[in-house]
Amino acid sequence: ANVKRNIRVRRADTGIAVPITIARERRDVARRILRRRTSDLRLHTPPRARHPAPAAYPFPVREPDSTTAPLAGSFLISHPGLLDPNFRRTVIILPDHSAKDGSFGFILNRPTGRVVGDLLGNKPLGQLSRGPVLSGGPVGADQLILAAFRWHPQTKKLECRHHIALDEAESLAAKQHHTVRAFAGYAGWSAGQLDAELAQRSWLVRQADVQEVLELSRAPQMWRDLTSGFGPWFRMVAEAPDDPSLN
Repeated sequence: ANVKRNIRVRRADTGIAVPITIARERRDVARRILRRRTSDLRLHTPPRARHPAPAAYPFPVREPDSTTAPLAGSFLISHPGLLDPNFRRTVIILPDHSAKDGSFGFILNRPTGRVVGDLLGNKPLGQLSRGPVLSGGPVGADQLILAAFRWHPQTKKLECRHHIALDEAESLAAKQHHTVRAFAGYAGWSAGQLDAELAQRSWLVRQADVQEVLELSRAPQMWRDLTSGFGPWFRMVAEAPDDPSLN
């Protein structure tokens, strides 16, 4: 049964004592109203930030949680939030990727300032001697790997073949639509490792459809240019200085 109490309070406007009946059922109603109002406040919590939808991208992009497109032959572009110094602000071409054997790639925007002739000066190299050497990744940094890139004008795709022989590299260096680069080291992932990093949003992925990544003059701004294409937020972050104190 409801327990009721008569309480007299003095009204502030008239000073007259007025009896007020407070019932347990009225208190329950008040509590329900309070709970509803509190729940309404939660609706104003800002939504958690999400990556831009694929439709906002002006070029073909593979979302990290998608399995509809092969990774092999793509560009990996480090996410602005990836702070690992081995891959901070890097652009990687990924010639090989499989669930069984893992992944293999080269960093394209870290030139060493040296050429092949500096390292293999005791061999007749011809035009290849002037080929630049890049830091390809943290694995096997004491190894020199020759890779041949071929641009396909019809399909707008960049193809990469790696571990080519010295004589083949010398021959390809003189051919049209072919570019030879030497890499000190490479980027490698064991089976499933890269997929886990993609699930954590460590990388942005797009087709290898830009030939200009092979131009050394583009190396300083390559990551910024490719990252900026993923949407306004990425453009804003990419154009900010790497060291905020310089801003």
